[in-house]
Amino acid sequence: MQIFEMIPQKKQWKKWSLPSKLTAIGTFIGLIALIITIIYILISFIFQRINPPATRHQVNEVVKEVKEIKQLALSGNFSENRVEIQLDKELAPAFKELTQAFQKKKQEALKLYREGIVFFDHNLYKKALSKFSKALKIIEIPAFHFSRGNAFYHLDRKEEAVIAYNKALEIKPDLHEAWYNKGVALNDLGREEEAIEAYEKALYFSEKNEPSDSKFIRKRIDRLKAKMN
Repeated sequence: MQIFEMIPQKKQWKKWSLPSKLTAIGTFIGLIALIITIIYILISFIFQRINPPATRHQVNEVVKEVKEIKQLALSGNFSENRVEIQLDKELAPAFKELTQAFQKKKQEALKLYREGIVFFDHNLYKKALSKFSKALKIIEIPAFHFSRGNAFYHLDRKEEAVIAYNKALEIKPDLHEAWYNKGVALNDLGREEEAIEAYEKALYFSEKNEPSDSKFIRKRIDRLKAKMN
């Protein structure tokens, strides 16, 4: 081959000056780099023909699936505004004329709940549970039981999570998030029939109160039923 003919013989090499030797070495290294680059391009081309890259449609489908999985996870804790509405409903009858005392109790409970949410969002579930439990000692509202259930769930105390969700439902039977999360916990415990019953309750009340949640609840039911069959 002509490339190998370019390589000097031992006697010729000894006669070459240092700059000539360096030029020859540089040229040889450049040729090797070029060969490696060509081989890499050829391998990449062959690989892409065998395993073509994902199309935009395929990427969108994956993104959609990830979003659905996130939606099917545990329902999150309630907003502070929603908690305030529950507090007003439960506290107001006990403080018809004592506005200052009413506000004090409300702010104490909200402060504990707020602190619990911060701990929860940082995966400090034991500390979050403690704050939600203290808030419950001030006033018993569905949101506090619900958040305790979520903390129990993430601490892998699923039986206690179910109990907490049940307590939230004793106060507010149409709380579809509690029915849904109860279903998730029951499913994890292997109590699939009970889980489906909880999901169906969640679907029933979500269609009445929050129709936007119904789609992913229905998907959870369909997936569980398919798994059982």
